[in-house]
Amino acid sequence: NRTPEDLWSNNRSIKNIAQLKQDLDSMDRELNQWVYYNYINTGSVYTFFTRNRSIEVPDDVLAKKAVYDSLRRLQLEQEARERQDSLSRLQAQDSIPPEPGEGDIYDGGEEGVADPLAGASPENLALLRDPVRERMLGAVNQDPERPSKMPEPPPTVVLNPEQREQLDSVLNTNNFQTRAASMALNTARTLKNNFSTNFTRLDNLQRESRRWEISWYQKYTQALACIVMFMIGAPLGAIIKKGGLGMPVLFSIIFFIIYYMLTITGEKWAKEGVTDPLFGTCFSILALLPFGLFFLAQARKDARLFEADFYHGIINKAGGFFKKWKYKT
Repeated sequence: NRTPEDLWSNNRSIKNIAQLKQDLDSMDRELNQWVYYNYINTGSVYTFFTRNRSIEVPDDVLAKKAVYDSLRRLQLEQEARERQDSLSRLQAQDSIPPEPGEGDIYDGGEEGVADPLAGASPENLALLRDPVRERMLGAVNQDPERPSKMPEPPPTVVLNPEQREQLDSVLNTNNFQTRAASMALNTARTLKNNFSTNFTRLDNLQRESRRWEISWYQKYTQALACIVMFMIGAPLGAIIKKGGLGMPVLFSIIFFIIYYMLTITGEKWAKEGVTDPLFGTCFSILALLPFGLFFLAQARKDARLFEADFYHGIINKAGGFFKKWKYKT
């Protein structure tokens, strides 16, 4: 009671399925963004590679980015509408005409100049007065003489034999080759460090995403585990037919330990990315389900699996079969 609930609000163990699904979508969007920007930024570093070729972003990454960008755009539009609706309600309650505020694009200016936002619908007005859109428009319109298209690259200059020979004489000097080797070595080290940093960041994001996905699947697998353990425990109680705390408790502990070990193993595989998180969380259930079905079938036949006479009869049958086979041989 003395611990604030805010300290545990982001813990995956206390969230429901809808909250876990929302967090997983956010993690997937962040992971896709990092992968996309890694492709974009890496192309600018490979100056010796992108001279004639370019590093293309995979189609699945581009498709995910388009979906998440459209959802983000819809979310911003909805927030802008909500802000405009709340502002309209406050103005209606106070019965005060709207005054140009800090977030307005047009602040009135000189007298006699009409407001360009007058007569606009609430939806369009919210979009026009969106601060995010204002910053984007301000960055674009900061330079009115900014060209709409990128300038075309200059044409390739064809060198004559004398110019080529002059350039080769510069390249063949020892000082130039030493500096070129040093620059290449520094570039290689920079690329290695960037790749190591990006790989570590992506690996941490993927690991955290798998943990949240495991917590999501556990909401279902724990309920299924109760059913599977009941399929094992109920037939065992009917087959053992012994009271007390001896044999029933022993078999209960054995199967619970097996279930616990398989659960930990499957979750570890899923966290490390060895297997799919769904298979990792269901691994213990899939392993114990055949035992439950087997014990159910034996309980229906009223088998004597835990009686010495049952195994004594099996051994006698096997010995008789072996004697007959030996006699025929």
